[in-house]
Amino acid sequence: MKRISLLFILFGCLFAQKSIVLLRFSSVNVDTVIPQVAMELFRSELTSAGYNVITDTNTCSEISCAGEVARQKRTSLALFGSLIGMGDKIVMTAYFVRNDDEIQYTDRITGEYVEDIDAMVKRICDGFYTGKPVSESATVDNITLGETYEPRRRKEFYTLGSRIGFFFPVNASVAEGSSLFGYEIIAMYETQNWMVELMSGYHGFDENESFIPIDISIFKLLSENDFCPYIGIGSGVHLLYQDIEDRDYDIIDGDTVYYPVFDEETHQLPIITAGGGLLLFRTYSFRVSVDIRGWVGVSKPYYHGINLTFGLTRRATHGDIGCCWGF
Repeated sequence: MKRISLLFILFGCLFAQKSIVLLRFSSVNVDTVIPQVAMELFRSELTSAGYNVITDTNTCSEISCAGEVARQKRTSLALFGSLIGMGDKIVMTAYFVRNDDEIQYTDRITGEYVEDIDAMVKRICDGFYTGKPVSESATVDNITLGETYEPRRRKEFYTLGSRIGFFFPVNASVAEGSSLFGYEIIAMYETQNWMVELMSGYHGFDENESFIPIDISIFKLLSENDFCPYIGIGSGVHLLYQDIEDRDYDIIDGDTVYYPVFDEETHQLPIITAGGGLLLFRTYSFRVSVDIRGWVGVSKPYYHGINLTFGLTRRATHGDIGCCWGF
């Protein structure tokens, strides 16, 4: 009889270790059905992970309340939280509370659509399983590629913005200075491991030399984390404007007087580019970039140089005309 009682106790302990009571999430400024949807999604996710899930329609706002429910239901954990609507965003906060009133895991995550709730629940559960909050375990794979909704996934990858920096010519330049200040407008489309970029802008702001670059490039992304180095190649056409200095003269009172004259020359130069940089905050809706590239002209006057820029882009949204802003 003692052996049977001991087996029952051991079975109860094992059962409690993988059991959780799921409480209804409180809500502010969201549709009344959304907490129920979140509850069902958590139940499905935790059940698939091997937890025995018990649902409870009560709402808790305190840790002690959730711990008391866990003791009443004889589970090892209780899950409660809140859903708060803030304009177009939804903020979800979740607490996994042990039956001794201690927090085992908590996290907060923000979504931009009601449809994001599915992805938000999965991210919080992934953090619960690993013990790492979303902010510490975020990668492009588990935030962007792992989401269910295809239209939203494509939006996450398309960013628009601008860069500023300096071009350092090394051949065929007539500029008075050693560098040309420039401003670039960029559009980037990312996949998990690759990025395609369209770029145009204006470099020069110099009285005798300037050019307009029009490039398309492809880059290999070397990381899925927030700090992502990249390398790649591209090509394009640069419209180069140069004022070539010459000398002319007049004869005044029998004396020859020389003076400078300038002839504007325009070149449409095919360009090959190669370089790389660092892309920051890949798992967010904006990107910060540090970029260095070599531009090589493949026809006369063989205009070459190094371009160093810093930029900021953000996720494009519907009707986002005039969105190109940066540093």
